Amino acid sequence: FIIAGAAKSATTWLQQSLQGSPRIFMPAPEPHFFSRHHQAGIASYAALFADAGAGAILGEKSNSYLTTPGAERRLHAHLPDTRLIFQLRDPVERAYSDYAMLFRRGEVDGDIGRHLDPDRAATGRFLHDGCYALHLSRFYDLFAPEQILVLLYEQMTQAPGRQLDQLAAHIGLQGALAPPLKD
Repeated sequence: FIIAGAAKSATTWLQQSLQGSPRIFMPAPEPHFFSRHHQAGIASYAALFADAGAGAILGEKSNSYLTTPGAERRLHAHLPDTRLIFQLRDPVERAYSDYAMLFRRGEVDGDIGRHLDPDRAATGRFLHDGCYALHLSRFYDLFAPEQILVLLYEQMTQAPGRQLDQLAAHIGLQGALAPPLKD
């Protein structure tokens, strides 16, 4: 299975919930293989799973797959039967959260209007990445609908157990997943 996005939608929370199960193996950090590192060859991707125990359910999370054209074709070419998970968030909230993260890191300036104004930044990362129908259509063109699970951040905040139950069923995991605990 692959958690393929969207950024700033609690996909790391999903990954941590999954990694809490002894029956699941996921490499960390995000490999971004099908979006950024595919030129390294599929053997390099397979090596990320070398430490998985026998019978483990294999998965990974790379949010860049959702918004990188071509990632869906490379993914389908190598893993046509994979189960895909997209956790989405209100696009305005997602854009602001993404901006705030990069602002804290010093990667963007304080001119929020320049980054989030649709008249000036419609094709930029903050707004374009929230055009979910555009991005998801590429995956629905290649994968069967039953291979794709779309979850919503807002539903996760209201009923995390129900969200995790849907995720477990989608990837074929018997038993419940537990939300990750925070110190």
